[in-house]
Amino acid sequence: GLTYALGLAYYRYGSRTKAYDTWKSLYREGVRSKKLLTNLSWVALELGKLKEAEKIAKEGLRRFPKEGALLDTLVKVYFVKRDYEKAYRVASQSRAYGAKKLAQKAAK
Repeated sequence: GLTYALGLAYYRYGSRTKAYDTWKSLYREGVRSKKLLTNLSWVALELGKLKEAEKIAKEGLRRFPKEGALLDTLVKVYFVKRDYEKAYRVASQSRAYGAKKLAQKAAK
């Protein structure tokens, strides 16, 4: 909707904090779309809110288990936290899913 688009405009014009605040308000209202969870987790990461970025990315992955952008955000969170083993596990999961999708497309 309009509020999501406003957050996107803030983000695209470099106002990460305003984008975060706008999307966070939707999250508090119970909105759990793939786009919102993906963008909110990423901007939280960019703002250094690692715990929140991890929580939202994990919630997103429970709802959308194969969403590459959420997997990538979670890898980056673990990398920034210097938890390289978890980063590697999630990255491997993401890479395996990407390879599987490519194989499926090639088979068509």
